[in-house]
Amino acid sequence: TPTAGELLDRFAGRATTGGIPVDGLVNVTLAPAGDAVTVEACGIEGMYEVFTLRCQLSTDHAAELRSELERDEVRVVSG
Repeated sequence: TPTAGELLDRFAGRATTGGIPVDGLVNVTLAPAGDAVTVEACGIEGMYEVFTLRCQLSTDHAAELRSELERDEVRVVSG
């Protein structure tokens, strides 16, 4: 059974496990890396929690991510 805080996070669109909150993203960098794209997402959660996520995606998935981020007006930088 989820807690009240977990339910509020779900309603706000925040990831409850293993993810990062899209509403807290400040900057996302997409850089080509061979057959993939390196993604570095930086943001702020709460008052003082700064987070960074680094991963690699296929070019198709990176294009889909870029489209979703631009739709949500997140700053996307090409590296």
